[in-house]
Amino acid sequence: MGEHIALAREELQSSELQEDEAEILVATVDGKGVPMCGTVEQSRGLPETATQKHQRKKRERKSKHQSKHRLPPGHGKTHKQMAWVSAVFTIKAVPRSVEDVLGELNGRASVERPKPVNKRVQATMTDYFEGERVNGQDKIFEEVASQIQARDPESRKTLICLMDGQCSLWERQTIYLPGAIPILDIFHVSERLWQVAYCFHKQGSREADALVEKYFRMLLDGKVSVVIRSLRGKLRGLSDKKRLKLKEVICYYNNNQHLMKYDEYLKQGYPIGSGVIEGACRHLVKDRMERTGMRWRIDGAQAMLNTRSAFVNGEWDEMIEYRIRKQQAALYGQAA
Repeated sequence: MGEHIALAREELQSSELQEDEAEILVATVDGKGVPMCGTVEQSRGLPETATQKHQRKKRERKSKHQSKHRLPPGHGKTHKQMAWVSAVFTIKAVPRSVEDVLGELNGRASVERPKPVNKRVQATMTDYFEGERVNGQDKIFEEVASQIQARDPESRKTLICLMDGQCSLWERQTIYLPGAIPILDIFHVSERLWQVAYCFHKQGSREADALVEKYFRMLLDGKVSVVIRSLRGKLRGLSDKKRLKLKEVICYYNNNQHLMKYDEYLKQGYPIGSGVIEGACRHLVKDRMERTGMRWRIDGAQAMLNTRSAFVNGEWDEMIEYRIRKQQAALYGQAA
């Protein structure tokens, strides 16, 4: 059935889209782990890769010093493989100010948030095709690029790529979506500010809230370099652990500074938060595939992802009809 779903999705991608498309075309990609029975190489009867061999030996060295009866939190034996999830949609441009964003985060929205139009989600995993290992990230970006070409063949819309700070995703964005405006998700950026705040103030304190709001406002104003300089000036006097944490945040902001032009994004009315893809990862993958005791094999996992994608995209009836036609043609030489 997984093959029928995949073919049906490919055919449906070329169908006509609704005419109420908005002016901004958004592509966003993220990953979510799926608990597996083993690696894809084990499922296909192939030898492990060099990376897997290195990770296995590393786990074996650590296991020599671990308890045989009770593992510490976060050290379970479950193997996970990433499902790469994408969402492509259009959205209306709504210019906002820094105060509008802060008000919305505090529950005092003064500007109505635009809703995604014609949102289409899909998910894929790394697998072997005709004996060749196909990376799931490459495959999902190829499908995203194909969708964008079908939805905006003349490149009239403003194309935006909105993701978190994972380097491998941005590397593929430059390959598959070179013309997109890259934007780093503001929620991942703000999460680092809380790490900074807890280096100086207690968790849950008003002082921590004030520090986060101060730097968050500066980031929204486009003053990323000012924030970086200010954080560097706070390194003195910290313990080694806190200094290391602060250096990690500084490095993150410095490496992604070209993706954090939030003052320009807000003026143009671009989205800056990746709530759509976060919700897709949760609903498409986690809610169904990470239930208690579940373990998947690659074929079943991909078939389930394809099925849920078809349902979420409103293509369920078309997919069932397509599958019936294909089976009738295979059994009787023609569709009934």
